[in-house]
Amino acid sequence: MVTRNLSYKCVDAWKGKITNEATRLYWIGNYYDMDVYDESELSAETVDILVKKCANIFKEMNLKDKPLILYLPNVLQLPIATLASLRIGLTVLPISAMDENVGYLRGIIKESSADTVITVDGFWYGTRLIRSKELLDEAVMDVPIKRILVIRHVSPDEKMPPPQVHLIGRRPYYLYKVAMKENRDFWWSGFFPKASSDCEAEILGTEYNPLLLPHKDALLPISMEELQAKIKHVENFAQQEDINLIISTRNVFYQILCFISILKKGATPLIYEGDIKHPDPSRISQLISTYKVTKLIITEADLSELLNYKEYITMWELKTLNEIMILGNEELSEDAGITFGVACKNINLAL
Repeated sequence: MVTRNLSYKCVDAWKGKITNEATRLYWIGNYYDMDVYDESELSAETVDILVKKCANIFKEMNLKDKPLILYLPNVLQLPIATLASLRIGLTVLPISAMDENVGYLRGIIKESSADTVITVDGFWYGTRLIRSKELLDEAVMDVPIKRILVIRHVSPDEKMPPPQVHLIGRRPYYLYKVAMKENRDFWWSGFFPKASSDCEAEILGTEYNPLLLPHKDALLPISMEELQAKIKHVENFAQQEDINLIISTRNVFYQILCFISILKKGATPLIYEGDIKHPDPSRISQLISTYKVTKLIITEADLSELLNYKEYITMWELKTLNEIMILGNEELSEDAGITFGVACKNINLAL
C-alpha cells in the first residue's frame, strides 16, 4: 500500500495540513560572520516539486536494479535525493562526505556494484575545504561507474565575475574548480528544468530494502520494517510545528533517519552543514537562538565534543530550547541537561 511509502508520508500526506508557503526544511551552511549567513529554506510546495522532479530524473536513468550512492555532506540535496529514491523504490547507499579515505570509498563502490553516484564538488568544514569530487574521481579510477551527478556547491558559476577577496570558509570559492569527465559527469542542476513535477509515490512490497549501509567491512541491507522501527523512536520525540536542529556531523545514516522522522511528523528539520566549533564553539547555541529551535537532536560524538566548551554554550539565549535527544548512550545525559538547562533523552540507533 502507498502509505508504506516514506516519501508519501513526508510529502503528500501533509498537503492540506501545511500551507504551500510554510517552511519545511531549513539548511545552514558553514559560513558565519556576525550577521552574514549562508542559509536556505524550502517551502512545502518547493519540497514537493523538487522531490517529484528528482524521482522522475532517477526513473529516466533506470536505477532500479542497483543502489544509488549518495556521497554527500549535510546539504539540502541529501533529503531531496533520499525522498525521491524512497518514492520510487530505489535503494540508497549513503556515504558521509566527511570520510575522505579514498581506499575505503573505492571498496564500498566496488562491492555495491552501483553505477551512479551523486556528490558535491566540495564543501567547507570550518576553514578546511573538502574536495569531494576530486576524492571520488580518484576512488573510481578503476571502477565502471556510468554516471556521476555533481552538485555545484562550492565552485563558482563561470558566468559570474570573481570577488576582489576570496574568503576562507565561504561559498562560492573561486579558487576551486573541478574537472568534469565527458559522458560520465553531469551537473545535478541541469536535469531539473525539463523534469516533470508529476510523480505518484509507488506501492512498495515487503521485499524492498530502502537503505544499504557500510557496516563492519560489509554492506548491510536495511529493510523497510527495520527503518520504520528506528524512525518511530525519533518521531515520538518530535512534535508538529517544532523546529528540530539535527547535529550529526559524520553519521549520514542518523542524519537521514532524523530528517525523515521529523518531516513525517509534520515538524521542521534544520540541517547544519559545518563544523560545530566554527567560527567558535558557541555556533550551535547561536543557531538555537537565531532559529528559535525547540528540539536539539545530536549524536553522542558531537555532544561529547561540544561539552568540552561549556562556557560557550551559554553565550546565546536558549529560552526556546525545551528538550535534547542524544543519539547514543546515556552517559552524557546528566551533564548535557545541567549545561543546557533542559531535559535530555537518549536513544541508541546503532545497527
